[in-house]
Amino acid sequence: MSLKTVLIIEDDEVLLSVIEELLKFEGLNVIATRNATTGIQLTTEAQPDLILCDINLPQISGYTIFEILKKDSRTSAIPFLFMTAAHDFDKIQQRTSIGIEKIIGKPFDVSAFLATIHRWV
Repeated sequence: MSLKTVLIIEDDEVLLSVIEELLKFEGLNVIATRNATTGIQLTTEAQPDLILCDINLPQISGYTIFEILKKDSRTSAIPFLFMTAAHDFDKIQQRTSIGIEKIIGKPFDVSAFLATIHRWV
């Protein structure tokens, strides 16, 4: 069985580091970036098994990243999970109608977070 790869796109350096370490401890290969444009490029190059992406990024929103990757035949089938600290979670949850697989609220319960990740990889 090959090692599953998760790409994390998260601008908060501390949270990015915590998620990266959690997933590595779970035996996953992790690629992490704080930059949205780099995240798009890494997705195309690395073809991860799962993408975790913050919605509110400074350069390009997570929604825009999602739309770009879903339009590209090389990346359209990769599961894409959003992470957000937004308070209007119900409104965001409605965005699943555009094909978003899951939205993870921040802060998150570690065991619930890992259970969600393991459902996808």
